[in-house]
Amino acid sequence: MAIDYPVILPHVMLNDTSARGNIIGALGDLPIENAWIRASGLGGDAGPLTLRRYLAPISAFHNLGKPIIADHLGGVSVMAALAFGTVSGVAQGVGERERFDAASWHKPPPVRSEDAEFGRAVRVGIPGLYRSATLNELAVLASTTPGRRLISCGDRDCCLHGYDDMVSDPRRHAARQLFKAVSSLETGPDLRRESYFLDGPMADVERIARQVRLLRPSPVEARKRNIDLAGLMSRFQQHSRRMERLLAMLEALHQSRGDEGPRALPVQSREPITRSKKDQK
Repeated sequence: MAIDYPVILPHVMLNDTSARGNIIGALGDLPIENAWIRASGLGGDAGPLTLRRYLAPISAFHNLGKPIIADHLGGVSVMAALAFGTVSGVAQGVGERERFDAASWHKPPPVRSEDAEFGRAVRVGIPGLYRSATLNELAVLASTTPGRRLISCGDRDCCLHGYDDMVSDPRRHAARQLFKAVSSLETGPDLRRESYFLDGPMADVERIARQVRLLRPSPVEARKRNIDLAGLMSRFQQHSRRMERLLAMLEALHQSRGDEGPRALPVQSREPITRSKKDQK
């Protein structure tokens, strides 16, 4: 029976050489097939320094000789980890579970008001931007012709009718976009994935983020949807600047690593065991 072993730790512990060595030593004695690294406090919104401090030390886990899975991680962070070969695969939900934070585990849960609504607001991933928005926020961004074009899904195999299909079934859209992004990395050889990611998807993210931050959505639509327009655009401006810094950091990391950087082992496919009627007798 194959065992997937979860390793839950603060992301800062990855940079502690002593602690990291102890963890790797303990894992080396276990009969596991894959190590799932769930780094608390790290998500798809990680900044350049935080992401670099994740990509560099996690390569030390390659010494286990086992595939490394990035658990509860999404956005640009996990795509960079896959492209740079620091992890073997990704585990996340469909449009959710892209970040893990155990900082409040030791605290009692907050008291919930009886009048509070259940559930969370539906969020939709914006294609090529690695950022999501609520339905009302998307409607505000799409209130101008350039805005609707920028945030609409142009993949007709994913959303045949573009924006309308994207917002009507966000989970299907999220799943297809993730599979497409990961599959695109698999089309080229391992040693070219960093260059492909930086020149292709990452450069596209930086370009699209810059265009979105320059949008001038309708204030009337924002008031109608009860959206703080200044706050909404401020978040996308911050996202754009972060993508610029991330691209610069990843390009510098690629130059320092060269094409001979360490790469995680691939995850082995598990085929179901089937037995013929003759074997079952």
